[in-house]
Amino acid sequence: MGERTTRYFPVSWEQLHRDAKALAWRLSDLGPFERIVAITRGGLVPAHIIARELDIRIVDTVCIASYDETLQREAVILKAVHGAGEGWLVVDDLVSTGGTMLRCARACLARGAAEVRAIATHGLFTGEAAAVLADPAVAAWLLTDSVPPFRLAAEVRSRVTFVPIAPLLAEAIRRLHDGRSVEELGEALPASVEV
Repeated sequence: MGERTTRYFPVSWEQLHRDAKALAWRLSDLGPFERIVAITRGGLVPAHIIARELDIRIVDTVCIASYDETLQREAVILKAVHGAGEGWLVVDDLVSTGGTMLRCARACLARGAAEVRAIATHGLFTGEAAAVLADPAVAAWLLTDSVPPFRLAAEVRSRVTFVPIAPLLAEAIRRLHDGRSVEELGEALPASVEV
């Protein structure tokens, strides 16, 4: 490594897939959802998984540039979304400050979305995250608890629904140990999450 070490938040494909499926399973009783908007590039894979699990056929992208290599900068919308209606899910892989998600939510509302719910597989909650999460442009936030929300004050934490992944992991391990399939794992877990 050189003088300047680059550190990324390491998320494996398996983690991303598992956590996106867990989010989709919790959303299944909360729809109907008409459209998914994936924040590119990070939101493409989770959005695909969630769309497949919820049988959502309209998947759009919003292209936002908010990083130069690893340095965060002001978010710039390179490609916006179009359309109107209810049931919009905005999906990204992780929430750092939440600024990109908030900018996307505002853009969706300006282009006809009645309400926007933000979904991400991991929440880091750095910098101005508390102020961003309190903004009413996002009706609800849904994230896994793969990263503990220790940086958030209780009043801000109440705007976020955290989907626990420990039961999912435990059941997957149990099924694999017993030689059973994990295919129907979603139906075996309670979907009692209000968003």
